[in-house]
Amino acid sequence: RLKHLGAAEGLKAEDKALVVIAREGHGSMRDALTLLDQAIALSSGEVTVQSLGFIVSNLSSSPYLELLGAMVEKKADRANAVNDRLDQSGAEFSVVVEETARLARHGFVLQGLGPKALDQAMLGLDDGEMHELRRLAELAQPFDLNRIFRTLMKCRLELDGSAMDRF
Repeated sequence: RLKHLGAAEGLKAEDKALVVIAREGHGSMRDALTLLDQAIALSSGEVTVQSLGFIVSNLSSSPYLELLGAMVEKKADRANAVNDRLDQSGAEFSVVVEETARLARHGFVLQGLGPKALDQAMLGLDDGEMHELRRLAELAQPFDLNRIFRTLMKCRLELDGSAMDRF
């Protein structure tokens, strides 16, 4: 829908940038349009992923894929190291949990339905990130990604109001 509206207004925008804006809208068209307006104001003629860096904190899925990979491979030390880096960068752990859960869900779908089940452009993943998600889907034991997803969703509920969200 953002692409359609942008085209009607003559807006130049990268598809991946529009996917990021839609994702950051969290299902609210009004919020996505507000974010798009901000992106237009800060861009120099074209809304790009790079131009979103000033208003969107999680442009890359790489840290979340790394965290998911540590969970799939059952490497607690690696998961803790990723959490430490995210904490030091000022990440909001509600976002960390949501994004990691989103990727676990996508991995579960890929695992069960195959590589053509999801549209890479709609996921907002670049080629390297998509390759890693496919690798994790192949590596994970049956239902591991579903279990990780469900656990993260419970964790997300418990984060609200928590003073110790990092843990």
